[in-house]
Amino acid sequence: MSVQTGAALASAIIPTTARAGRAKLLWRAIESVRLQKGTRVHIIVVVNGPWADDKLLESLRAQPDIEVIRLAEGHVAQARLAGRRHVITPYFAFLDDDDELLPDMVGTGAGLLADNPALDVVVFNGRADGPNGTEQVYFEDFLRFPVDFERAQVEGNLIASCGAVYRTATVGVSFFEHLPRTMEMTVLGHRLAVECQVKRLDEMGFWVHTHEMDRLSATGLYKQGTVEVLNAMAMRTGRRDIIRLLARRKGAAYHDLSTLALQAGNWGEALKFHIRSLFCPSGWRYALFTRHFLRPRTKSGS
Repeated sequence: MSVQTGAALASAIIPTTARAGRAKLLWRAIESVRLQKGTRVHIIVVVNGPWADDKLLESLRAQPDIEVIRLAEGHVAQARLAGRRHVITPYFAFLDDDDELLPDMVGTGAGLLADNPALDVVVFNGRADGPNGTEQVYFEDFLRFPVDFERAQVEGNLIASCGAVYRTATVGVSFFEHLPRTMEMTVLGHRLAVECQVKRLDEMGFWVHTHEMDRLSATGLYKQGTVEVLNAMAMRTGRRDIIRLLARRKGAAYHDLSTLALQAGNWGEALKFHIRSLFCPSGWRYALFTRHFLRPRTKSGS
């Protein structure tokens, strides 16, 4: 079936593995795009990896408002890139297959971009699942450093994967190339802060639902990725204050890596990362941790 793009003003790119067990979540995400107020949104579903359910895939392809793209590799950053390459509308957004866009987000973002030609991106706050079925604000300090988005972004990522509407003409394909597997939104957000005009709108634009991947940030792979990301951000910025702030954050990341290595019994790795943390700005904060390397070594590393 041919896809009807019609007079769509924006596109929503949804990466998904399209496993049978994710069908209900995916349709919920799609419906949240269909319910956007004030604008028609073209839906691009990027099925990545070899796990797609045949019936779900057939059903997706039968929808006149959905364009389906297939990728052999299961890689969300590559899926976003593939989706961006297919955008032909003036504006676009992303949505994970287990989250939702709230009804006013795309129309509001596209309207602001249309009215302000100098703007490239409109970033929204959102809602998230809290403990015991409660609801919470996704970014508690969303408007920190209100006139310095780069500083705010370096303090901690402020762009959720589903939290922005982008101008197609100025946020090109290259922004989504070579993104890492972890912290890809942090890398993207910093580049946007350096190269684009970004407006933060402290309105609820999305709903992020809790899932198992939320635990990724506690892993050694994620922490190692943090150091690589901070190095890349330091190379991109031209500001000395930002470079120093990134160096302090790198010290904290090295300390986390040292702690994880020590817990795993990797004494040599732990010592290596600890020494690196000490030589970062404000590394004196980790000096007391040296006591762990002065004790008799045990199999547990404690």
